[in-house]
Amino acid sequence: MTVTLQDFYKEILEWVEAGTPKRSMFRKRMGLCGNLGRWLHHNVQDSDQDASIWKEQDELFKDLYGDSQFPFGEEAYRRECKSAAQYKNPKRLAFLRSQVEVDDE
Repeated sequence: MTVTLQDFYKEILEWVEAGTPKRSMFRKRMGLCGNLGRWLHHNVQDSDQDASIWKEQDELFKDLYGDSQFPFGEEAYRRECKSAAQYKNPKRLAFLRSQVEVDDE
């Protein structure tokens, strides 16, 4: 995994663990893809690097969950999106923590 994607996972996990404060570039009603887009806009100015990060996350989701669009379940995504509860989803949190732990090893 690239350092750039690891940095995104670390920062969004820190945001979640801080209680998803409103004064942040991250949004509770957005999943990891939407928030990755916002993060890349603020942190990466290279469109080629942007594209490679998107591809990397897609491949990671496909490899781990067999689905890059709704890796934690489409029904859960739609339900949680309406109630801004995506970052309470145990599967999403476990994924973030596992990616941060990979970096810490």
